[in-house]
Amino acid sequence: MTLTARIRQWSDNNQFAHSVLALTSGTAAAQLIVVLASPVLTRLYSPAQFGELTLFMSVLGVLAAICAFRFELAIPIPRDERVAVSLVVVSIIALAAFTVAVSVLSALFGKTLVRELSAETLNAHLWMLPLALFVTGLFMILNMWCNRQNQFGEIAKSKVVQSLSMVLVQIVGSSLGGASLIGGRIVGLFLATFLLTTASLRSGFARDKLPRLKELRKAVSDYRRFPLVQTWVGLTSSASVAIPPLLFAWFYDLQTAGAFGLTIMILVAPMSLIGNAVENVFYRQAILAHRDGVLHQLMLAVHERLVVVSLPVFLLGFTLLPEAFTVIFGDNWEQAGVFASFVLPWMFLQFTTTPCTNVFPILDKHWTALWFQLSLAVAPIFAFAFGEMFVSDPSLVVAVLSFLSCLVYLSRLSIAYKAAGVSLFSGLAVLLRAAPYSFVCVLPLVMFRGFAEGSLYIDFFFVLAFTTSLALCFATIWMRWIRLRAMPN
Repeated sequence: MTLTARIRQWSDNNQFAHSVLALTSGTAAAQLIVVLASPVLTRLYSPAQFGELTLFMSVLGVLAAICAFRFELAIPIPRDERVAVSLVVVSIIALAAFTVAVSVLSALFGKTLVRELSAETLNAHLWMLPLALFVTGLFMILNMWCNRQNQFGEIAKSKVVQSLSMVLVQIVGSSLGGASLIGGRIVGLFLATFLLTTASLRSGFARDKLPRLKELRKAVSDYRRFPLVQTWVGLTSSASVAIPPLLFAWFYDLQTAGAFGLTIMILVAPMSLIGNAVENVFYRQAILAHRDGVLHQLMLAVHERLVVVSLPVFLLGFTLLPEAFTVIFGDNWEQAGVFASFVLPWMFLQFTTTPCTNVFPILDKHWTALWFQLSLAVAPIFAFAFGEMFVSDPSLVVAVLSFLSCLVYLSRLSIAYKAAGVSLFSGLAVLLRAAPYSFVCVLPLVMFRGFAEGSLYIDFFFVLAFTTSLALCFATIWMRWIRLRAMPN
């Protein structure tokens, strides 16, 4: 079989396309539950209460990224199943030790931290942090084991259960305030982790005896680069997400942090989770492609498909913001709509570049990955420093942050392409080929804004323009996808 034929088999047949379909469909269903429930939640909870949730999840995200010292990322890599089981055990041991340390630190310094962030209402929820951390870490470890076993359907099912249970707890317990927002997250993670635990046991995990101490030590030694280097990558990656809400609370207030948190929940989180679903499958296939010397072809194929399916949708969303946020979520969330309009370009680049450029660990370029994540973590600091010196409008701070993040993702794409042997012009051609038909998709809405404003039949014209644009999006995505599948190599 030729290299090109092998790539076509990965991307079009059972192993890759079906895995992506299983994982992305489950992820999309899970996010659809959250998005559909959001208009209800935004009317049950205030922006300040969403601010509490945002700050809690920001701190949890930073801690969860390093809670197993990144050993979980190595689980899909070994050829020997016994080594992979050893890595699972090592990850769980590291997670338990880390959770104990966080429990002690939270008891000693937690109240001081929330006081500095002017979020004293979080004091009542600090006891949930170690519990949420352990459950999140265990979910991450089991997720990578199921990834290794190609149990993508089980992963997808766990995401749906997680979202459904989370939303139910948050709606039913709304009278308890911010505690239900946080508690719903924990309940959802617990049930998802339980499902992955049963799936792992069914897959034959630790069918024989658990690894001996000697085997655990060898696994730690062989994959020591993951805690030594990837821990810093994970820390900086999570910090890039956590720092903006923390700085919004520090420089402004909980309400502004909550508005930014809703933007993350509606735009960033769905795109990240769908991208992570593709990334989970791509990471395993990229390991095999690298062994066969065809990684560059797989990267380019995945990148083009991501651009094809996302660019029309992002442009459609851009034409509807920021007014759509006020209509859907209520008048209290106008600021979140303004934030979302600035965040969209950043999200497009994150969605289309992150899954297919997560090859630095495979290429043994851990320090390169670290520098890019460090750049993303530093970008919010520069953006808020700019805002502190020159402007007082948080919306402009978000605009600067989006611009800086776009530069980082473009740099990451170009360097990942070069490391894998892909021409930068090939990557640029992907975007240029997708741009014309994407602009055609949103043309009806652009014309509506130009000619129908002030008309007595404005609602009719909007529905007509939106329906036409949406139909064009689906039609062009479908035609482009079919053309990519049939394109000769």
